[in-house]
Amino acid sequence: MFADIHSHNSGGMGKPHADAVANYLDELERALRGADSALIHDALIDAETHLRAAIAAGTPAAVAIEEFGTPSDIALAYFREQLSAVRGGAKEQVAPSTATRESTAIDAPRVQATTGDIFVSDAPARVASPASFLQRIPIIGIYFDPYAWGAMVFLTFGFVLALAAFVWVMVLGSLAIGLLPTLLGIPLLIVLLGSARGISLFFGKVIEALVGIRMPRRAYRVDVSGVDGFWRRLWLWIKDIHGWLTVGFLIGNFPVALFFFTVVISFFATGLALMSWGVGALMGFDSVVTITTDDPITIQVFGTPYTTDDQGTFHLSHFSSALITFVGFALLTATLWLSKGVAFVYAQVVKAIQVVRPQSLSQH
Repeated sequence: MFADIHSHNSGGMGKPHADAVANYLDELERALRGADSALIHDALIDAETHLRAAIAAGTPAAVAIEEFGTPSDIALAYFREQLSAVRGGAKEQVAPSTATRESTAIDAPRVQATTGDIFVSDAPARVASPASFLQRIPIIGIYFDPYAWGAMVFLTFGFVLALAAFVWVMVLGSLAIGLLPTLLGIPLLIVLLGSARGISLFFGKVIEALVGIRMPRRAYRVDVSGVDGFWRRLWLWIKDIHGWLTVGFLIGNFPVALFFFTVVISFFATGLALMSWGVGALMGFDSVVTITTDDPITIQVFGTPYTTDDQGTFHLSHFSSALITFVGFALLTATLWLSKGVAFVYAQVVKAIQVVRPQSLSQH
């Protein structure tokens, strides 16, 4: 689930302290087993950051861990967050599995999840909302899914973000490489790697808002505490594989975003135009398609020829108009399904790039 990317100094903590934090994170990761990988990512980074800061301030590791909370308690809080997000803010009950495994009936669908230390259970007392009922209609339910429309918006306007990120990376990267002989390019490379993480995190926030998929909300840090020397610290940033992977994603994302931007815009515009033509013809607005020309023009619609009249207007039969309307509607529906599917895969790729294993665990 996580990529082991850190192999440098353990942030200046003594070996016992480092082992204590690593053991705690290991237990927390087991307690969170079954949760979303982005949520686990945030939980582990939050825990490691807090514990390392407390220990660096002089608090003994055992005391810092006790004050922070047991892995079961922390996992419980994050599971509550995940369940709340799934239910759109509905009230939930969660209880430690090692205690009574009892649950209380609540106003939410029944969900049971057993993890290392957490047991979640609630009763099927919630009545589905009209919106959720409409979303479950086969095929056309996609029209009532706000995240399907959000996915289409992301694939269109997300192209602008992809273009901006591509230009930033290429310009700054080219400048850094060109200045490497003077050593001024090295700090620029650090700026490039750091900004790439920030841009990737922003992409994740946009995806979560429009597509509804939980994305990491914490950016991991390259730990340079306890490392002496300016250039040694810079070297830790430069040799971080994850940073370069993020830069590569921002470069490769541009042609992918351009392709899907073109596909989505083309499909949606064509479907909308066909539906407008078909519905207009069915309602008697033959002038929806009018061509001004000296000579008549003949087109074939589903094998039936149609010729413009003296005013250059096509008069379609009701059958052809209905077929055109259906084709346009089918194309719009397919565009929504395609957008939602592509956005889901896109989100998983971005999430996989952002989710990392905490430093203490990677050295454990």
